[in-house]
Amino acid sequence: MDQKTGSVVALPPPAQRLPTVNDEQLDWRDEPSLGFRSQVLFFWRIVSKWRWLILAAVIAGLLAGVVMTLLTTPVYRGTTTLQIDREAPQIVKVEGEQRTDPFEDTEFFGTQYALLKSHSLAERVVRDLDLAEDPAFVPRAWMSHRSAAVETATNRVRMNLHIAPVKLSKLVDVSYDSPNPVTAAKVANTLAQAFIKSNLEHRYNASKIASDFLDGRIAQVRQKLEDSERELAAYATSQQIINVGSSGATKTDPSGAPAGNVQSLTAADLDSMNRALADAQQARLLAEQRWRQAQSTNGLGLPELQQSVTLQALQESRAALAADYQDKLKRFKPEYPDMVQLSARIAETDRQIAAISGSIKDSLHAQYQITLNNENALAAKVAGLKSAFLNLQNRTIQYNIIQRDVDTSRSFYEGLLEREKEVAGAAAATTNNISVVDPARVPHLPVKPVPAINVIMGGSLGLLLGFALAFGLEQLDQSIKTSDDVESKLGLPMLGAIPKLAEDVVPFEALSDPRSALSEAYNSARTALQLSTADGVPPSLFITSTQPAEGKSTTSIALAKSLAALGHGVLLIDADLRNPSLHRTFHFPNESGLSSLLAGLSTLGAEIRPTSVENLSFLPAGAVPPNPAELLAGRRLQATLAEALTHFDHIVLDGPPIMGLADAPLLASVADGTILVVEAGETGGQLAKTALKRINRVGVHIVGALLTKFDFGSTFGGDYAYSYHYQYAGKYYSGSVQDEGRLKLLSYNIGKLFRRS
Repeated sequence: MDQKTGSVVALPPPAQRLPTVNDEQLDWRDEPSLGFRSQVLFFWRIVSKWRWLILAAVIAGLLAGVVMTLLTTPVYRGTTTLQIDREAPQIVKVEGEQRTDPFEDTEFFGTQYALLKSHSLAERVVRDLDLAEDPAFVPRAWMSHRSAAVETATNRVRMNLHIAPVKLSKLVDVSYDSPNPVTAAKVANTLAQAFIKSNLEHRYNASKIASDFLDGRIAQVRQKLEDSERELAAYATSQQIINVGSSGATKTDPSGAPAGNVQSLTAADLDSMNRALADAQQARLLAEQRWRQAQSTNGLGLPELQQSVTLQALQESRAALAADYQDKLKRFKPEYPDMVQLSARIAETDRQIAAISGSIKDSLHAQYQITLNNENALAAKVAGLKSAFLNLQNRTIQYNIIQRDVDTSRSFYEGLLEREKEVAGAAAATTNNISVVDPARVPHLPVKPVPAINVIMGGSLGLLLGFALAFGLEQLDQSIKTSDDVESKLGLPMLGAIPKLAEDVVPFEALSDPRSALSEAYNSARTALQLSTADGVPPSLFITSTQPAEGKSTTSIALAKSLAALGHGVLLIDADLRNPSLHRTFHFPNESGLSSLLAGLSTLGAEIRPTSVENLSFLPAGAVPPNPAELLAGRRLQATLAEALTHFDHIVLDGPPIMGLADAPLLASVADGTILVVEAGETGGQLAKTALKRINRVGVHIVGALLTKFDFGSTFGGDYAYSYHYQYAGKYYSGSVQDEGRLKLLSYNIGKLFRRS
């Protein structure tokens, strides 16, 4: 009935169903990435939600850092710089002493740093400075126990000692921390000096140990040498082995015979006899050669004959006589007395020459015979000496074994004596490879606490604690926050996400602007509804929620207006018979309505109210009945909806919440589709599951869920930033929104739906 004329309003003629949307009309390529980026945005949403808790934790951490700085006792650090060389300068070169391997530098310096931190060195510092009697190191109650006090002070020194090698150098900083700056410098310097002394003592002790070891070995080797020499002399005496030569030579040749100037008597005799035999053989050969030559020569061609002065004089005399005889033969006959006398004198001269020649040849034969006899005698002597020498060799095998033992012992003994002299010289000239470069000075500024570091650490710990609390509380919070939660926790298709409005924005006024973010979000949800079934948007839709104030009434109005904007008739019914509210939004009275129809007190045409929105009509809830569930359970509700669908394209039912009431399952059972409205961050997951179980028991068709009051700015990092500015001057209303955000929101909702399909 028209409120102005009082007449019954004519119902609009039936209209065709809304057309479905083709895939070519959609483009969800701008859908936000659901991989790494979505995870980042998820964390950002949590941080944004709990930002005040995180900020409070950071402030608490900063304050804790400041308090810790103020309460911490200042600590001073004394630092001594040492130079540690790989090897000390060698004043006395000792072979085998402190060898240097350039490939072991890392191990060497690592060892030195460990020695600087050693317990023995720290204990030495404690004893040098008498720190066991210092209350700063040992409690007074423990000072009476000397060993315990020393151990406690030693551990305290080691705990506050710092060793810091200087990179790419041989320098190392030795630092000690103490509340007393004088103590810090004193301990650092004392430890450096103690380390140097310890190193010197180590080197001296090493040399002394080597010297003591050599002394013991020298005594052993000397005794062994003496025993070997006695054994050698005794064996030579028993075997009658006599060596001749210089007294200092003791080595033997490879054959076993003594070498050099030392020989056995038999070997010396054999050697001299061999040389004499060789000379005799040579002399015999020469004598034999002259004798053979004398036998083969008849004249005076022998060199010995030509060299005889007597024979030469006789030859000259004969020549003179022969010449005189020939001269006189020219005048006298041979029978002439003078000629006979000359002939006799020539014959006598020839006889003398022959006698002398024969005597020389006999002499040559005699010489040959003598040399031959001498050779034979020497050969026999050599043969005897050879037999004696071979016998001697058999007896000198053991002698040579003992002799070699003597030689080895003597060589070892002499080497040990030489090494002992070198070690003694090295011990007397010990040098140090550690030196102090910069001694520790009394520090004037503390190294602890560092206010900046304490504040930064406190703030960092507070930030970590804030994050931990935020994520912990977020995990404890089982409410549905995102579209992924809707699909994963409830198992419902996601129809869309409705942005959260500012506190000063009225939802109905925001819906009045078709370009507002709220309108665009519900339009994208309407598009998702068109794709939810093969026939498009279900004819009758029941809008409900788990609990009150989740935005179901706003959703009912928005979807009804969005469907009406397509040019088809839509009937919006306020089906919440317990707490009706839509009549106030449209400024209609609520004396009669759905409750009157269900009670049979009125007709559909009489109760429908036209609205200012084109193609949108409204049926109020009417007077609140005493028992709404009984009215909804009757057959008139289904008949009313069937009658309304003959005049309208769609019916949108705004019903009560599911939990605690029986109305919602009754309304859902008669509707063609049900939409569950879920408030982001407020609706509990378990509560929503329970609500779904209640309406699923009656076999309803749940089209999907709408996530309302969704903060896109915190959830998606500000990609969907919507700004509203409403000014009210009479009925003036304006709204501004980023076009890119609206398009992304539409693509996001459509993309979610198609990805699910």
